[in-house]
Amino acid sequence: MKPVRRRSQSRTGATEPSTLVRQVIDLFSRFIARTGLPREILLREIRRAWLGVPESPVRPGRNESREILDASHVLTLWYSDPQYLDQKGAPLPLRVRGRAPSLSELIRRVDSSLDVSEMIIYLLKAKALRRSGPFYLPTARAIAMRQTAAPVHERNIRPLFGLLATLEHNSKSRNEGRGCFEFLAENPRVPARLLKYISSNIDRLGDEFMRRMDALLHSAELELRPGEPTVRVGFGGYQFNWDSHPEPERARRARVRRKSSKGRRTRKK
Repeated sequence: MKPVRRRSQSRTGATEPSTLVRQVIDLFSRFIARTGLPREILLREIRRAWLGVPESPVRPGRNESREILDASHVLTLWYSDPQYLDQKGAPLPLRVRGRAPSLSELIRRVDSSLDVSEMIIYLLKAKALRRSGPFYLPTARAIAMRQTAAPVHERNIRPLFGLLATLEHNSKSRNEGRGCFEFLAENPRVPARLLKYISSNIDRLGDEFMRRMDALLHSAELELRPGEPTVRVGFGGYQFNWDSHPEPERARRARVRRKSSKGRRTRKK
């Protein structure tokens, strides 16, 4: 295999990994080291995987904005704080500027260093916000990360870090501290035809559970005392599926060729 030459600077302009990226690399390296395989075998497999990565995995020409870490917390406050709710408990429509309740004051409550205009654009692109004349209203309590214009590598690295950090923490002995929540529900014999049904139910149940977790974390935030140390706490969930009996590569290629050939014959008619 011919080695792939790497540029010193990525398409995103970064020349050095962020602290979070370094932490993910460190965590993953420790995990694969615990498999017990010889170091030279692990290095060979890492190199093989790296050489299979496209030289420019970041799509050029895309107008990407950076991920805003605490954008979802703006929505949490908007749906929770009595100052920002009407008599029925629904979020108030807000003007951008002015005294509270206003969108600028709400955003500053989350983090005074946040750029108000940038946050509004981010929430609009995420379809978590809509405009009605001079007012803005939230459309959902959560942000669908696939809707945002933030680079994929940015929105993926944080949940990846959270998962790896939890797994490493729970691999320690009980004497080193209480374990973090980590449970897995898995079934190897789910009919493929029911995948859409299963996914829709996971979405519904997961959304209900995440709302409860968000409310729990916010209730704890309300207990914060002046000058008290804080810690970032998160709770994540994900669905995975794969074919328990994958089609052999040779058979898959033959099927693709037959399908392609059939398509060409159909177009000639």
